[in-house]
Amino acid sequence: RQVIGVKENEVMSTSSEKEDEEDEDDDDDDGLDLFNLTSDSESSEDSDHKHVSPKDSGDDEKEVLFNSSSDSDDEEEEEGMEVDDTPTPTPNSAISAKGACTRESIREIFQLTKQQLQLDAVPENLPCRDNEVHLIMNYIKTNLKSDSSSGCLYISGVPGTGKTASVHESLIKLKKETNFRTVEINAMSLAQPQHIFKELLLKLKPNPKKKNIPSSADKVMEMLHFLLKKMKTRVVLVIDEFDQLVTDKHNVIYNLCNYPNLSKNHLILIAIANTMSLPETLEPRVQSRLGNNRLNFKPYSKTDMSTILSSRLQGLDAFHKLSIDLFAAKVAVVSGDARRGLTLTRTALDLARDAFERDYVDGESFEKYKVNIDHVVECIKKKMTAASTLLSKAPLHHRLFMCVVLKEYQRSGAVDSTFGTLANRHLALCRQNDVHPLPSWPELAAICSRLGAMNFITLSNAKMGILQEVRLKVDADDVFLGIG
Repeated sequence: RQVIGVKENEVMSTSSEKEDEEDEDDDDDDGLDLFNLTSDSESSEDSDHKHVSPKDSGDDEKEVLFNSSSDSDDEEEEEGMEVDDTPTPTPNSAISAKGACTRESIREIFQLTKQQLQLDAVPENLPCRDNEVHLIMNYIKTNLKSDSSSGCLYISGVPGTGKTASVHESLIKLKKETNFRTVEINAMSLAQPQHIFKELLLKLKPNPKKKNIPSSADKVMEMLHFLLKKMKTRVVLVIDEFDQLVTDKHNVIYNLCNYPNLSKNHLILIAIANTMSLPETLEPRVQSRLGNNRLNFKPYSKTDMSTILSSRLQGLDAFHKLSIDLFAAKVAVVSGDARRGLTLTRTALDLARDAFERDYVDGESFEKYKVNIDHVVECIKKKMTAASTLLSKAPLHHRLFMCVVLKEYQRSGAVDSTFGTLANRHLALCRQNDVHPLPSWPELAAICSRLGAMNFITLSNAKMGILQEVRLKVDADDVFLGIG
């Protein structure tokens, strides 16, 4: 680039000659000038020439491309301008900036957090149930495309495990892909199980009038059958609390599960219940109509509960991490019920908010008013009833046996368990948690008898030995709070 002995007027040659020299130099240097822009600019500044050639201006343009940020900063600094990269303020960002904020912004955080912990605040994507949602969607898709029925999809699981919420999420996603009609009925709201057919007819029939619905159950079922065959759009019928439809002869469930076959699969039935073993208690003819499509929702684990609570509290830093983990562990070890976890966290949040309103001083850090472990312990004490208080003072193996009774009910869905099954699980739990010495079988029988006398469980004939039936008599919440 430097030519020795060049005169000043040669440097100021035409732009076309300089461009030719640039092309030749670029070929020789093979693009090295891109990485030596600084040295080129310095050499041009050190030269005695007062004019700027087209080549120099080209170098300056390249330098701008690689140093745009620094140049823009210099320009803004010269013009006295400042760049504000601060994110839009939120209640949390105000707190996280210096650890303190106004009384009103902290109140807003408490209010928003409580809204997110409400049971009706269903998240857009249900956490920890992706696999179940996928299976439900596949079942509905397959039946929407088929003219032959594959029976009913029976969904079971203890309360608070996301059964109904997973079905709702599946239906919402599928309605974006295909066209069908959804009808939802909660069997708990029916005065009698036979009223399910009338309720379904009222929801399906356009402009229904109750006075036009016949009183005879047989005529209602005939009208329903005719209406389903005539419909062009397929119907997905979701029945919650399905076990409430059980009658002596199981006729209601039999006729209901028979509609998908009679209507050429225009009706797709999804049944939701708490009891996993319900189909096995039905007559064989009903079991054949119900089909073998089962989906059981397991109770949420500690990790699941922690994920659920954290997703609800995302962006709202009102809980210490340890308090969330403690809530998750307490709920998961007994019930795995997400609704119970949300209820407890709301109670703890109210305790923290009351302490804030009572003790807060302007400018004080929000950290000391977040929900902590003390609030968790106090919240559990407030929820305790007479039964849970009595159980909390019982000996260790009495509390462990009640824990086993509750866990067995949640695992199998059966109302009754045998003493032999519970005793084996009690000993396994002791070995797993290194509880020694282990109780003998006669000692476990005595513990079971005492718990029956305390009205925590109901016992059948004691002469049945290990086949003696044991049933939980108190509320699961009382057991949860009592065993600690």
